[in-house]
Amino acid sequence: PVPLGHVLRAASQTGRRPEVVTARLAEFGLRLSEGVVLPETIDPDDLLLFRHGSHEHGGLDQEAPVKLWNVFQLATFSGRSLADVAQRLRRLGFTMAGEVSYD
Repeated sequence: PVPLGHVLRAASQTGRRPEVVTARLAEFGLRLSEGVVLPETIDPDDLLLFRHGSHEHGGLDQEAPVKLWNVFQLATFSGRSLADVAQRLRRLGFTMAGEVSYD
């Protein structure tokens, strides 16, 4: 699957909506992971979140729960609270690992 961070960066750099970028990728047989939710527009904070994700070539693994360490790391890099980072990732279709409350 194509990492969501790549789609968001491509949309930002080309001035296209994420759904347009995803549709173009689909023409080449590429797809996002199941359950990932595309935002209608690019939030600059999302670009920060995915730039500092755990996987150097695409950010967070969309098919695995996000670990607490990654939420801490992203909160530190973005200047957002743990709750804000976890909430944004959930809205984008990611799941959180474990039974930790970020609120």
